[in-house]
Order: sequence, then C-alpha cells, then structure tokens
Amino acid sequence: MIDMDYFYAQVEELNDPTLRNCPMAVTQKFIVVTCNYPARAAGVGKLMSIEDALRSCPSLRLVNGEDLTDYRRASDAVHRLLSAEVGECEHACMDEFFVDLTDVVAVAIRERQLICGNRTYALTELQSFAGHVLGDVDLAQVYDRRLRAHRASTDGQHADERDPLTLQRLRVASHYLAYLRALIRERCGLTSCGGLAVNKLLAKMVASVHKPQQQTLLFPHHATVFVGERPLRAIPGIGRKLRAQLESSLGITSTLALRQFTVEELCEAGFAAAIAERLFDVCRGCCTLAVRDRGAPKSISVEDSFRACTTLSQCHEYLQLLSVDLLRRLTEDRAEHRREPNRLSVYLRHVGHGYRRASKSTAFPSDCGQTAVFRLACVLLRDLLSDRASYCLTLLGLRVSFAQNCTRDDATPSPNSSILRFMRPVGRSSAAASSALGTAVESNTLSSSLLVTPSPSALSSTAVSRSVNTTVSLSSASSSSSVPSLSVSSLASSASFASSASFA
Repeated sequence: MIDMDYFYAQVEELNDPTLRNCPMAVTQKFIVVTCNYPARAAGVGKLMSIEDALRSCPSLRLVNGEDLTDYRRASDAVHRLLSAEVGECEHACMDEFFVDLTDVVAVAIRERQLICGNRTYALTELQSFAGHVLGDVDLAQVYDRRLRAHRASTDGQHADERDPLTLQRLRVASHYLAYLRALIRERCGLTSCGGLAVNKLLAKMVASVHKPQQQTLLFPHHATVFVGERPLRAIPGIGRKLRAQLESSLGITSTLALRQFTVEELCEAGFAAAIAERLFDVCRGCCTLAVRDRGAPKSISVEDSFRACTTLSQCHEYLQLLSVDLLRRLTEDRAEHRREPNRLSVYLRHVGHGYRRASKSTAFPSDCGQTAVFRLACVLLRDLLSDRASYCLTLLGLRVSFAQNCTRDDATPSPNSSILRFMRPVGRSSAAASSALGTAVESNTLSSSLLVTPSPSALSSTAVSRSVNTTVSLSSASSSSSVPSLSVSSLASSASFASSASFA
C-alpha cells in the first residue's frame, strides 16, 4: 500500500508554499481533519476542535478544507501515475492506493534485472531491503531453504540456491516500492509512506508503522505476531457494529481474544458462517482479496455536518448548497465517464437515542438542472421528516447512484458489509476450520511469482484448513514447474501466504 502523508495538508502546501514550514491545519466546520507535522509537534491532532487546536498552538494557520476539489484532483493524478507504471492500481480511498507488483517482480526475476524508470539495476546489486523490515531475516532464510528442499524432493531436482523465493521477491518489491514513492514525489510533489506484505490487509496495517516518508516490509512468517493483541478497532474491515456484537455476545475486544474461538463457536454465538470465517481469518492476518482497479465510483455523495439543524428552512438552505455542489461533481463525472445517474437519495443523521441515520431515494429527474434536483431533494427530506414532530439533524447529504451497466463492464457487485470489502470467501467448510489441529494447508500453488493473487475461480476450488497451531507445513505442488504451496498457521505466518500475495 502507498499511503500519502498528511494528504489534505500536503495539497494545501502545494497550493501555498508559505504553509510548508509553519504549523498548519486543514479544517472542516469546527474540527481539524488533518495537519502538517510542525502542527503535530505542537500538540495539534486529527479531529481536535479548532478551539483546542489554537489553544495548543496559538500560531497555527487554518485552511478551510470543505471544498474537496483540489484533493480529488491530486488523488486522481497519483492514481493515474501508478496505473501507468504498474497497470493494476486500486484506489482504496482518496489518499491510499493498493498496487499489485506480481508482474513487475516476475519480470525482474526472469530478466535478472529491475527496471525503475530510466534506471536499471542488476539483481546482484539489490542485496539489502529498501526501508524498514518487520520479522527475523534468519527465519525467512530458513523458510526459503525448506521450500527449496521440498521442491527438490517432490520434483526430483537438485535444490537450487538461486531459486527466486520469498526473500528475493520481497527484496525486489521493496526497491520498486521505493521507486514508486520517489516517482510520486517527483511528478506530483507529494510524499508518502508504504507498506509491503503478502496481502492487502497486512499491507494496509504495516504501512502506518513508520511515518512519514518511510516504508515497511512485513515478512510472511511474522504476520500473526504483527497482528498480535490489537484492539479490534485497529483491524481494517471490523466495523463499529461488528465490534459491538463481538463484545456483547462473547466479550471479545482484541485480536488475541478472537483467535481463541473456532468458526463453529462464532456461528453458535449468532454470527453468519461467512462472517465467522472471515473473523477467524482477519485476526490471523489472512486475506485473499485481489488488488483490483474499481473503475468509476458507483455513487457520488455530497454532505454537510453541523452541530444542530432544527427547522425545515435551515434544511432547505443546506440542500440548496448541496445541490449546487452535487451538480458540479456530476458535470466532472459526466466528462470523464460519459454516464448519467439513475437514482437520487437524501440521507441524514439525527439525534435521538444516540445518533441515528435515515435515507430515502427516488429516480433521478430527467431535468437534471439545479432547481429540479433541489425540489426533488426537498420532497425526499419532507417524507423523511413527516413522522417527526421535532428533530435535531447533525448531518445532511445528497447521493446519486448509477445503474450497474454504467460502471465497468467487468465489475461485480461489492458486498455491503465492511468486513466483506477486505475478505473473499474461500472454499472450505467450517468443520474443517475447527477440526484441523495440526497445520494450516492450502492446496493451491504459486505460479511465476510469490506476489500472486489467485483468480476468483481458483479460490473457489481451494481447500483450506485452519488451526491454532504454530507450525509450518508444505504441500505438494501440482506440477514440477510450480513452487510448492505453503500454509502457515497462527503464530508462524498468515495462512494466506501462498494464495494471496499482493504489494500495496
């Protein structure tokens, strides 16, 4: 993963270079959404109120960041650059990008050289890793030797010390990651940090270990140790509602506690089988989701938050401003993607017993002028508030969505659950997950490179067993030309090591 440093603040520094060497924060409404490092050194933090930020740093310069246009343009520029260099780049969010280095590493290994722009490096020059490394290099070397020995015993070949296995591939990938980050700084003027791991989940988590302008590599055998005993909120894909359900039903608040439960026990506690299996995986650092360019967004939203909105006239004022912003966004989207929306939604958050959300949608008007959109939004809002004698809104937003056939032709529907965005079902029974007390075995193999993400069809036929042991097991390769598949259970490594390896 490539994660841009203090992204909004960096973009503002590009717009106004005088902001570079002084404490500066980007604000939205009454809070600080991000700030540069001089401001952080003075005690300013994200989501701090403006009053508290100024109290911590009286010399703090404030920049209004409610207009996201410049941030979107900078984000799109980085995405285009990475896509041109690598091919497959996933826009995870405005300041985060997943990149699959499978092909880059495979070509470098085959050609015995790594091409970084107009410079070429012989692999013999790349004897060290670029950036920070998490995990014991000696253990990784032992792991490589076992792979070579297993390959020699199963294929009837002599073990070849030049085999391009784990260490070499990750070493090559680390240098290419450093090149990409330097290229972003040169072309876009933005610094970034990077995370390199064998799957998206781990890459995202490890990217934040060393900041700013640094990168970190996580060895596969260190995956579960790295996940360790973290609070569930620190794990991508485990959202607020799922955390609350885990705590209320099983008293689980950390990854260590979650690893004590089998898939069957999670199902018995009321979790759906698919969610139970994903929870079992994610707390061990396992992920099989491929890096994939999502293409055009399926919806566009504009919203505004406030302390309190209690009258219909106030709501209409906000909707008037939002409809103008929405149509400007639609004009930009129409020019880039040549499509039209088919649904309009109004959504809100109101104070009741805690904060509650509600939404209502209808067909997008054929007359897509600002007046027509505003009037239709007012009708939807009236319907949402019709059964309330009084209300106190803290957020109001407009969203347009596009028909499925208006997005990429090969796009597939994305699951709505946050956990499903990070994990893809793997064909295994929950019974196998609890009964296998030996080692975790995945029967698929690596093709041309360690950094391989299998296709959905390959995943559907993968038989996987999960356990809580700490050993490493090797299974036979399906052909003499393939590197044998590898599976690592909890403490030893991520069980998805062989089947999902993408750099991000």
